[in-house]
Amino acid sequence: MTNPELIRQMRAMMDRAFFPWNLIASSDYTASVENLPLDVYNDNGNLVIKAALPGLKPENVNIAITNGVVDIHAGPAVDKDVRETDYYLREYATQAWHRSLRLPENVNEDLATASYSNGFLTLSIPRVQASAPRTIEVKVG
Repeated sequence: MTNPELIRQMRAMMDRAFFPWNLIASSDYTASVENLPLDVYNDNGNLVIKAALPGLKPENVNIAITNGVVDIHAGPAVDKDVRETDYYLREYATQAWHRSLRLPENVNEDLATASYSNGFLTLSIPRVQASAPRTIEVKVG
């Protein structure tokens, strides 16, 4: 039998070892419907964060970026056409999701854009070109 706390700690250590930036709340992440699973990748000079939000309307999604941390709140998704007692199996999450992650330093948070299409939220944040080192001449005297 496995200890869930040990698994959580191992996942947090792996996240810190293999990600180039620190994912906030990664140590609290467990594979359940309460957490919003994300894909994070580079695309044409942008950092892209993508989340599947089945059944949600764009007005039920809130995104905030504060001090280098992006917070995504979404939900809940409610299917009013089906009564709770009529379900045999329910695997889509119906409660609210929340996820926070720390952004790398080389992004321009002010130019972030978000779109929602076919059940997917896509947040795109442009990366900033690193400035070349400037040489300074040392004058004698």
